[in-house]
Amino acid sequence: MTQRSGESGGRGRGRSRSEATRGELMDAALTLFAEQGFAGTSIRQIAKTAGTNLASVSYHFGDKNGLYTAVLGRLYDDMRQQAVQSLVEGTVHSWADLAHVLWSFARRNRQHILLAHRHLLDHGQQHARVGEWVEPVVLTAEAFVLAHRPAWTTVRARMTLMAIVHLLVRFVLDDRERVATLAGGRSDDWDAMVEGWFTDFLQDLLGTWDPDWADRAS
Repeated sequence: MTQRSGESGGRGRGRSRSEATRGELMDAALTLFAEQGFAGTSIRQIAKTAGTNLASVSYHFGDKNGLYTAVLGRLYDDMRQQAVQSLVEGTVHSWADLAHVLWSFARRNRQHILLAHRHLLDHGQQHARVGEWVEPVVLTAEAFVLAHRPAWTTVRARMTLMAIVHLLVRFVLDDRERVATLAGGRSDDWDAMVEGWFTDFLQDLLGTWDPDWADRAS
């Protein structure tokens, strides 16, 4: 059967609009959940902020919890696709490069990090799926650490990773001017201060950068 002209394009435009609506809902939900928490945010608020209707939330996510889970999970997807892939693909060549990648990721995803932190404070524990989401990231990061510190145990490597993450979270969520002043600098130099400090910190912690770490880890 011959396809009429415009059918394929029409379906493509429909999918694009549907994907755009899904993205707009997730962006609106991220802002509101991060600022107001899960309990303080309504589906009606999210739909209104996204410029769509309530039915679109049900269509794309099922319910408020489904939307919340999708929004929170996107942080870990982005972490895997952005920060971790930089290591795996070999686009990071020094501790300075890695410090830049980590801090840039934290800055870009500040609202997501705020949401994850708020979830912990509001619920007293991480989201039930965090272990599932974060494990692929942890496995790669653990292999990276152990390639540089082969005498370390897995526990020590993972504790080190958690410490690095907690430092990033603290630095990105805290007031720039306040922490820059405490550190003896200025807020307009904060990004350079953090990256410079993280470069030295990672080198002191993990030793000389190993360009062949992936071969050693495999």
